[in-house]
Amino acid sequence: GVLIPLGIVILLMVTRRLELNKALLSVGMVTLVAFPLTQVTEGGVFIQFPFWLLPAGVAAACGLIFTRGSEGESVLIRGGSIAYSSGCLGMLVGGDLLHLPELLAVGGSNLVLGAGGILDFVFLTGVIALSMMWALHSGIPLIKGRIGLSGIDHTI
Repeated sequence: GVLIPLGIVILLMVTRRLELNKALLSVGMVTLVAFPLTQVTEGGVFIQFPFWLLPAGVAAACGLIFTRGSEGESVLIRGGSIAYSSGCLGMLVGGDLLHLPELLAVGGSNLVLGAGGILDFVFLTGVIALSMMWALHSGIPLIKGRIGLSGIDHTI
């Protein structure tokens, strides 16, 4: 559950030449959100339903913020790479690695990081963050146009 997302993150960081400071800041922000939302149970680390959207939302916001000023496809590609990478790594660090002492204290014969499956929270957080970032990038200009924010006349 961790190897494939990590492989994709490494590939994105190398091929998209993501800036290390922006990537680390994004991962840190997602980690800060993910850690208090996750709980250790006997079955592993758990995050309740509506709260698993928050780390993905932070990752999506990082993707948009750190590509602000870029145009068109560049935002979608670089911003999407930041959103996916920070979502995956932030959830891995904040959801699993920082809870490692608690996981070891619970005991058990197996220790599984990333929930052990391909569709786990590490992978899903990255994919949901990417989807949110793309939807927000496409929707913000549409919303501005519909409510008339693009050409507001400030005269009375």
